[in-house]
Amino acid sequence: MQPGLLRTRLAHLGLDAARIELPSGLLSGGERLKAALAGVLYRERAVDLLLLDEPDNHMDLPSLEALQTMLRHFQGAMIVASHDCVFLQQLELDGYLQLPSPVLNPR
Repeated sequence: MQPGLLRTRLAHLGLDAARIELPSGLLSGGERLKAALAGVLYRERAVDLLLLDEPDNHMDLPSLEALQTMLRHFQGAMIVASHDCVFLQQLELDGYLQLPSPVLNPR
């Protein structure tokens, strides 16, 4: 990918030029997630399946909106585990599986 296009795509996710040059260990949890998702979603041959566990954790509002947009445009299958109903609705998923809340057995 051309460096300019790569920087533009990362900027859309909230990773500015100063941040993308840093080692991943110096990035926040949200920044590392955005960089990893960008690597998967923007690769030359797209993946067929994404398994995401609470992908909206550690995200500020602009980053969350960018993530939602990126995931809405994903062409493959997606399994997303999240407690955030609004986030899931924004993804415009085809189906949902909602598990019941566990019942705690007091002793």
